[in-house]
Amino acid sequence: MAVLFTSNTLIKTRGPSALPSEETMTNTVLLGLLIGIIGSLPFDLGQRGFAKKWALLTLGQTLLWTTIILLIPMNFVGTLGGPFLILLISLAMVFNFIFCAILDAIENDRVGYSKYTYTRTSRSAIATMLSFCTLLTLTFGLSSGMFRHEEMRAFVSDHINTTSTWTDSFSAIDPAHIRTVPLEYAQWKGNKILGQSRDSLGSRYEIGDYTIQKYQDELVWVAPLEFSGFWRWRKAQTSPAYIMISAENPTDPGKIVEGLQMAYMESAYFGHDLERHVYSQGYQFHGVTDFTFEIDDGGHPWFTATLYTPTIFWSGDRVDGILLVDPETGKVEEKIGKDVPAWVDREVPCSLAISRLTWWGKYVHGFWNGLPFGANLDVNVPTSDALRKKDVQLVWDAQGNATWFTGFTSVQSTDQSLVGIALMDSRTGFTHYYSASGPDEQGVIRAVNAAVSNFRGYRGVEPIPYNIYGELAWVVPVLSQDGIIQKIAIVRGSNGMVALGADKHAALAEYRKMLQDSGSVIDPSPTGEDQIATGTIHRISPVVVNGETVFYLTLNDEDRTIFTGTVSVSPELAISREGEQVLISFTQTQDSVVTMTDFDLLSFLAKDSSGEK
Repeated sequence: MAVLFTSNTLIKTRGPSALPSEETMTNTVLLGLLIGIIGSLPFDLGQRGFAKKWALLTLGQTLLWTTIILLIPMNFVGTLGGPFLILLISLAMVFNFIFCAILDAIENDRVGYSKYTYTRTSRSAIATMLSFCTLLTLTFGLSSGMFRHEEMRAFVSDHINTTSTWTDSFSAIDPAHIRTVPLEYAQWKGNKILGQSRDSLGSRYEIGDYTIQKYQDELVWVAPLEFSGFWRWRKAQTSPAYIMISAENPTDPGKIVEGLQMAYMESAYFGHDLERHVYSQGYQFHGVTDFTFEIDDGGHPWFTATLYTPTIFWSGDRVDGILLVDPETGKVEEKIGKDVPAWVDREVPCSLAISRLTWWGKYVHGFWNGLPFGANLDVNVPTSDALRKKDVQLVWDAQGNATWFTGFTSVQSTDQSLVGIALMDSRTGFTHYYSASGPDEQGVIRAVNAAVSNFRGYRGVEPIPYNIYGELAWVVPVLSQDGIIQKIAIVRGSNGMVALGADKHAALAEYRKMLQDSGSVIDPSPTGEDQIATGTIHRISPVVVNGETVFYLTLNDEDRTIFTGTVSVSPELAISREGEQVLISFTQTQDSVVTMTDFDLLSFLAKDSSGEK
């Protein structure tokens, strides 16, 4: 192991050997010996021949558990060595108990007992097992909220801001960077790319888990090509590529990034299995979780994993840093604090964020108040739980920081409504909580599904919160039965009203019109006030998008901007031609394509005012 010192943090690099390190082998043997000794404690102490039986049983169990620890990646971290060590010792004691019971039965049969009787050996075995189970129960109990609820809640309550306004975390929307591609559509598009790739990659590899991340200022989905079975791995040995899909532009074809030789993968075997490789490089006694595929600013692939330490017996995990694993070389780097690269979007795993936010909301008045049969006074919990991670989304706040977002709802509420929203920084764990009302994530989906109920099989997925025209709103992609994007819905956060469009520009225009019709004040965009452009149409083209006609046009004086809108903005769009004078209202954004908020065909108005028909 090489040790590199920086000015503030110790950074360790390990590898790239695929074989277990000498340190790992030594630890494995010692752990196997420990389990063998404890698990083989003689229940017949003092009886004739007990020493020989104990020695043979200890040797056999030591070899067995050493082999298992070597083959199955496990982390021994936490009180009493952590749950894995306790589990293995428990199994070893069960084997010991069975062994002693068999010997007792043989002995009873030898001396002529008519039926099995409990000897001192059996009684000792039972007493030892009961004592160990009692210790195990106490350890689990002392890790629970019954005794440690104040410490559990402090993970968030000591690092939370509840006094700021929600616009501090949600800057006004920039249409250029709206997330409109959900995971399901990214998977569909990725499978299509893989099926059309050269060298029949689709017959030898499958696409791994997708990760959303920010790459060169754009949200993208990335996923590695994993081996599709043992024999595929044995023949290929390395993965040649990963898939990249835009999360902002549904029409972007996506791409496959080739020319790689990724040997250390989650689908590899033996020493090249990613988790086993990290485990074998000296991380047996470190908590390691959440292996995630990410790419750096240069497009180089990495696997990141969170380092953690339990602080409340076996729970209350504290994030210590991350591991960076180069899948091509197998090099493992440990990064802590500000030495974590800026392109790494997550140090706090999603499951840990859910647990912490749940503790914070559930234990507001102690353990008993938060139980299902308790008073539940002021108990608000995340709309997501360990089984509904789909309702937790990684979003980017106004400062550009990646955060875990979830709504909060009251446990006493019977409807799908919010009482607040929370954003936990995925690198630091610091949380912002804001009071809110309106439908929660599932309520938003129901509202969208009702709005598209006349389209067979259409459904909303993955609602993402945004600040749209000064109000909290949800952007919801609408998919067909096949998982293909058909429309974009924007749902008003306060009352669940839905605006639908063929794309994000049309949806924004419909949403703005909906707000205007309701008498709401429209806040300006982040890049400027509402603007007006007057000029001559240079080009105009109608495009049918998911059954709806969207008009795209440019002006002679605005040749760098493409204006878009539907007849819902103005019916005059349908009769406009090149060379005609128009007046366009729009909100300036950083996007080269902007949505028209109003459109006037000046030549048509002139004819109408002069009485011409």
